[in-house]
Amino acid sequence: MRAGIESIDGVRVHRYPVDARDRRAFTRVNSALLRIGPGNLKRGVSPLEPDDEATFFREGIRSRALSIAIADRAADYDAVVLLPYLYGPIVEGVARAGRRALLQPCLHDESYAYLDEVAKAHYSARRLLFNSTGEAELARRLYGPGIAPKSRILGLGIDSPVTVPQENVGGFVPQRERYVLYAGRQDATKNLNLAVGAFDAYRRRYRSSELKLVLVGDRSASFARHDGIVDLGYVSEDAKWTLLAHARALVQPSLNESYSRVMFESWLVGRPVVAHGACLATALAVREANGGWTASLATDWEAAFARIDGDDRDLDAFGERGRAYAQKYAAWDGVLERFAEIVREIGEPPIPVQRKLRTTYGVAARSTRDFADALDVHLERAGIAIGADGAPELVHVETDDDVRAAAPNAALIVHGEVSATALLREAPIFAPLRAQCERLRKAGIDAHFLPFPFDERRWERLPDRELSANLQDGNTNLVFSGPFRSLEPLDSLLEAFLDYVRLDGAVRLCLIATGDIDEDVYGRVRDLIYQLNLVENVVLLHEPSDAERLAIFRNATLFWSMGDTDRLGVELRTAMLFDAPVIAYDEPIARELIGPAGIVFTSRDELVRIAALAKVVADDPALRRTIVTAQQNVAATYDDDAALARLRQWLDGA
Repeated sequence: MRAGIESIDGVRVHRYPVDARDRRAFTRVNSALLRIGPGNLKRGVSPLEPDDEATFFREGIRSRALSIAIADRAADYDAVVLLPYLYGPIVEGVARAGRRALLQPCLHDESYAYLDEVAKAHYSARRLLFNSTGEAELARRLYGPGIAPKSRILGLGIDSPVTVPQENVGGFVPQRERYVLYAGRQDATKNLNLAVGAFDAYRRRYRSSELKLVLVGDRSASFARHDGIVDLGYVSEDAKWTLLAHARALVQPSLNESYSRVMFESWLVGRPVVAHGACLATALAVREANGGWTASLATDWEAAFARIDGDDRDLDAFGERGRAYAQKYAAWDGVLERFAEIVREIGEPPIPVQRKLRTTYGVAARSTRDFADALDVHLERAGIAIGADGAPELVHVETDDDVRAAAPNAALIVHGEVSATALLREAPIFAPLRAQCERLRKAGIDAHFLPFPFDERRWERLPDRELSANLQDGNTNLVFSGPFRSLEPLDSLLEAFLDYVRLDGAVRLCLIATGDIDEDVYGRVRDLIYQLNLVENVVLLHEPSDAERLAIFRNATLFWSMGDTDRLGVELRTAMLFDAPVIAYDEPIARELIGPAGIVFTSRDELVRIAALAKVVADDPALRRTIVTAQQNVAATYDDDAALARLRQWLDGA
């Protein structure tokens, strides 16, 4: 097609010229990417060296004219939608479009998705539009939880027939047959061998079964091995809908999908689906919809065929639940409504400064200072100017003396064990822990819960490359991050970890010293690591960079605290954000955060048992999922915006 402007069905289409490129250089690096198997890909580690990655984008498809046009005209549009993720104009266009950029990546778990420039595009986009929950979860795993606040599930519109065509397909009469359907490209890359092999095994085991496997779609060679497998090849759109409507179920064995259109088509006609359990996009959709089953091993697929060959009512129930799910995410009205809402979101102007506030603290602990700094950032984003003279005052207090030093009309955030009598005042009282609020309320103080303002966007960045690679060597990664102010809990942690190593040597402990750090304690911990001969199994970091912390938390198998964690639970909440199951010694912040979700133990005396407990959690995927789900539910109760509503009310009247 030539560059230029034309109208297609009333839509103005502007095509831009493609730049000349070095095809040989591109082919060299692209071939290297294609040769990388899934087992050799590591999150946060580009599969190409920086020079080769630059070659990939420079010598791939590129249009300087298009990039310039986006930069020059982005502000003229409500939104600039860019898709799919893996091409140079898309990656460059995200940066050029700035606040108007909506990236709809259509992401697959493949080597291209691990490139640094692709990750940066996800971090730079104003919003991320995903076709399915599974695709959004894949993006979260690849690029970290920092993208979650701007991620939206858009869905993908499907044109389904008002009435399903009733027609024969060649000599095959769908209405008269008992069959399960595969619809898609017929080749090994779609993992069709697995489904066909499992069906063969099922038919050999149950020779009286009349169930057939019908295959439709382009192919270079037929997978039909006996009369129980019917290969119809390419079929018309009407024939496809007829086959879907009369199938007992659809099978989708592919391991690498960002969105399976045919699954939603099957659900739209009320038929259940079997998807591969290891494909995030399809497996999560099946589980969310409760519209079928997942299967991973060949024996799982054989069992699925047995179920499909069973009770019609069971299949119909799954199919109807799938239909309801598809009507939500695949109906055009819903997709377009969600898209319009996203465009409205990004069109809203930045929040103007509406209020002013002065925040202060005295000689405060590190945790109090960190809280104050984080709160200031959060308030400024909400349109509250910080530091203005003459403005209402918010004071962080730790002692009765701090309260007495504060102005009578100042609002207080209570960080320490301040007495209730000192807090008898008109201005509002806030506390960063629920336990503190409860204690003060019992004493007659109307205290409001104001948790540590947690900014997920802090993690919208690349992790440390070398550390990320090292942490994905197949070993289990246990993590503790927190203050180094008391030796006893750290000593207990290292002794218990030694017991873990005796159970399983393929493990490391990442110890992050952050916040209040006693350098003498830090030195003694370092010495103890040598004394216990754990140098090869422990990574010890002193106030690491965000890139290093990101590498560690993204690869954490388990967060393990033996006590004396940070008083506000910032590190525990960070572990929860990264879906690391937590086991922790019983102390107030652990009870508040982990008690309803993770595992809290009450004694540090039985280190061998604690080590065994840690190993059970680290090794049991089902238990880990249960804990993580419970932690996600607890984290959802920490709504920073809702907690700040009372503070805003006070400001309005101050």
